Amino acid sequence: MSFLTLTQGRGGQQCRSRRSPLHPLILLCLMALPVTPVQALSLDEARQQLAEHSHALAAQRADREAWQQQRQATRRLREPRVDLTVAGVAYGKQLEFDLALLNRTLEADIERTGVRSSVQLQWPLYMGGRIDATQRQAGAREAQSEGELRHAEAQLTRQMLDRYFAIQAATRVVEVREAALETLEAHAHRARRFEEQGLVNRLARLQAEVARDEARRDLVQSVRILADLRAALASMLATDALGCLTTPLPEPRQPDWPVETFVTQALAAHPQLAVLDARAEQAAQQVRIEQSEWLPELFAFGSYELNREATPLTEPDWVAGLGVKWALTSGLDRGSAVDAAQARRVQVRELTAQARQDLTLASESAYRGVLQHQEQYALLGQDLALAEENARLQDASFRAGLSTSLDVTEAHLGVARSGVQRAQAAYDYAGAMLDLLTTAGLLGEIDDFLAFSSPVSCEGAAP
Repeated sequence: MSFLTLTQGRGGQQCRSRRSPLHPLILLCLMALPVTPVQALSLDEARQQLAEHSHALAAQRADREAWQQQRQATRRLREPRVDLTVAGVAYGKQLEFDLALLNRTLEADIERTGVRSSVQLQWPLYMGGRIDATQRQAGAREAQSEGELRHAEAQLTRQMLDRYFAIQAATRVVEVREAALETLEAHAHRARRFEEQGLVNRLARLQAEVARDEARRDLVQSVRILADLRAALASMLATDALGCLTTPLPEPRQPDWPVETFVTQALAAHPQLAVLDARAEQAAQQVRIEQSEWLPELFAFGSYELNREATPLTEPDWVAGLGVKWALTSGLDRGSAVDAAQARRVQVRELTAQARQDLTLASESAYRGVLQHQEQYALLGQDLALAEENARLQDASFRAGLSTSLDVTEAHLGVARSGVQRAQAAYDYAGAMLDLLTTAGLLGEIDDFLAFSSPVSCEGAAP
């Protein structure tokens, strides 16, 4: 699969330092783009801009904040609950007193109105472990949101880095296509002049022009893809002026660690495992909560009347005591509820085991990809050198009348193909390294694992 086909959905750029001026066709394409000030944008700056402007990350941070506050809300579940009740009341009471000494009965009708106010206290002393389980569950849910945030950051950063490197690879392709078009235009001009001098026939001139037109079409396509990639990255970074990307493609090299170290790191640091661990803790605490429904509750309670004048004569001014509550029956099948919580616990355990297998496989696969693309990049470097030497010899032979125009065009198109394939290999290497570092939870330390050449010069870069 060609680089141009592979990268149409991945990102975009056109910052470059050139050995030759832009082709007029490219200048015409670039003039159609919005004119914005050129600003340098390194890889670290792009990561910072993503962290500051990503709506997806902002939403995930808000979710984490919500669960942090939810955990805070459970801190006082063990403290007594105090209620103040104020109510306007009216009541009537008929009293009878049997006065045996006087051999008569005394009756009294009492009617009162007023404002009744009281303070009630209820203090949970033992809830079957429900309070502790609820607090632990809230803490686990907060940990889950933290892991989800880390995972979202890693995935979005991975996507942004991929687009950034895709732009740099596409820029190389544009440069290769520009060089090929410039060379083939020169060859077509030479073939036309030779035809006029009778040194070559009309077919040789037509072959040169067909090759030149093909190179022009390839260049136009490459420029358009580059513009699409830049637009995609600009959208991701929420900017209207993407500017010049200064961090080049990484130089392919052997990974610093053996594959076993990356696997170990992935199994220790991948955020998805942290999410599953948090879910496992929530499931375990849910089992405790359901089991607590079988157990009695012990609580202290009290009540004090603040306005005793409005208190009925038959009610006390204050009450204090200990109480026990035991739900003997329930509308919910408590045994099934416990079984359901246990099943969730088993589900998370199996998901964790599967995730560990998947991470191991992903690490090993990405590691093999890194080695493959690093080796391919080195071999394509040799192919490119041979293609350039062949093109040089074919040019000389054509001028001497020893080779055909078709030989020359094929040689220069071969140089372009080798250049594009090498850019593709460098991009594939970067992608494999990003996959490896993402799986191992090491994207934050990318500079320790990727080797970069000198920063791209933005002097004279097109906006």
